[in-house]
Amino acid sequence: MSDMAAQLAQFQVLTTLATAHPTLPGAYITVPSHIPNRLIVQLNSAPDFETWRETLAVATDAVALSSDRRGFDLEATVVIANITVEFWARLDGGAES
Repeated sequence: MSDMAAQLAQFQVLTTLATAHPTLPGAYITVPSHIPNRLIVQLNSAPDFETWRETLAVATDAVALSSDRRGFDLEATVVIANITVEFWARLDGGAES
């Protein structure tokens, strides 16, 4: 088990995002302690996903469409300060985990 100091880079990326892009749609954000170089951002809708994608300059061809028995998800990743930010949204507009 790691302590919070091991997650400092993740929190710094979140602070940078919130400071540089304060109008980004809010999200459910996971800061996994067992993967200290990753953030997982669950967005509430496809429009919220698109806002994040455009703001973080992720190319449209870098967006993946995945599916499971519950529906379809849009997914993308971007690396910010050596932290991989995975963001996704359920296409039906409902955020489910």
